[in-house]
Amino acid sequence: MTSTVKSITGFTIVMLITLPWDVLGFAAASDHQSPSVNLNAIPEINESTLNSTIAEHIYFILDCYAPLCRPCETMDAALKELSKDLGDQVALGRINLDENGQMAERYNITYAPTLLTFRKGTLVDMQEGPISGQELLGTIYRLSPDINTSQVDLSAFPEVPRALMQNVPLADLGIDNPGLPMLINESNLDSAIVKYPFFVLEGFAGWCGFCKMMNVTVMELSQDLRGQVAFGLINTDTNSKVTGDYGITTFPTILIFKNGVFRQMVMGYAPASELIKVLDDIDPGLRSSKYNLTPSTARKNRIAVPNVEFNGLNL
Repeated sequence: MTSTVKSITGFTIVMLITLPWDVLGFAAASDHQSPSVNLNAIPEINESTLNSTIAEHIYFILDCYAPLCRPCETMDAALKELSKDLGDQVALGRINLDENGQMAERYNITYAPTLLTFRKGTLVDMQEGPISGQELLGTIYRLSPDINTSQVDLSAFPEVPRALMQNVPLADLGIDNPGLPMLINESNLDSAIVKYPFFVLEGFAGWCGFCKMMNVTVMELSQDLRGQVAFGLINTDTNSKVTGDYGITTFPTILIFKNGVFRQMVMGYAPASELIKVLDDIDPGLRSSKYNLTPSTARKNRIAVPNVEFNGLNL
């Protein structure tokens, strides 16, 4: 492996090339020009190259992501836009948390995505969850006010909801008409589906920033639809059988049950005003004090599931 480094005052971008020289079509001593590379690509870092990469730059921003993480994809898109607009003025890298667990433990990373900012090899800023282009720009400006941001078009950045919340109050499982979500696991999911005629379960992951936002949505709807719909939260990190049984590959994922029947799956984050319309499609008799319930079309990212009667999975 070899690396190509392009420098400008105070900032560099490192492009890692993993193909051998003979595959690229020239020998080490060749006079041929280097192959073209995408200067907007964000280099992939790993634990063996992390320290040396950080040490090479005055300022370095590291995107810590996880595979199959939609908020991570949003963050990646924002960073690529920023790299394109700022050119060679900023150094960026990304690291796969699933494949670099020691690094995650070293910096106490518990959510994906997480953005780490280094100055002269020292960690100076850490931001959990997806952040907007404006926030990214503000982070860089605080580190280097002299950076030229005149070419940055914030309208091109993905929109990122900011209703993040660390903790959600819970109701005790089994109570009648819960006004808060209940914590569900593999051993009590069956009984919850049987007890509550209209039951909505959010599958979340501890590292998932958008799951924290969905937790807020679930809490809001638990209060608004009390007595009509019961809500639960299940940690897919510790209940992997549920993940496999229902084919959960995206976080958060909403599973909707009506009278013991698995009716619908909603993948990805949805605000309360959207999710309640999905529920109203299943039960048009819902009453809400906060949201206007009118006939709605299906959300683009929701999956219709055939009405197969719940068969009492051995969870």
